[in-house]
Amino acid sequence: MSFKEYEFYLPIGYEDDKGVFHRKGKMRLATALDEIEINNSAQSKLKTRYRDCLLFSRVLESLGTLTEITPEIIENLYEADFIYLQMLYNKLNSDYNENVITKCPNCGHVNSTDLTDLFSELNFILEERESKI
Repeated sequence: MSFKEYEFYLPIGYEDDKGVFHRKGKMRLATALDEIEINNSAQSKLKTRYRDCLLFSRVLESLGTLTEITPEIIENLYEADFIYLQMLYNKLNSDYNENVITKCPNCGHVNSTDLTDLFSELNFILEERESKI
């Protein structure tokens, strides 16, 4: 079975034991079996938040040069990266949408920004900047 995969860039990245940061990754869509097995796991019943670590270790196909993503790798992500993965997962696998609505104090114009898209745009800028160095 082939899965639809989506590329992403973590805001900070996973730092391995050699000090290398892994930011670019691929996440596949989750299956019902992913959710069922995670929900039946004894580990996820003990710690609600650990459920996402287990889930991400199943649906992340790669992270930088790493192709075997373990729960321990996910545990060691910075909080900003973990939250980003939660938002991306929800965006890809449900109709959940994390929008922030702001209003300009000068003109009154209302803006709506999807936080996952905002992270993606910021990462694109960072990638361009890094490639020029």
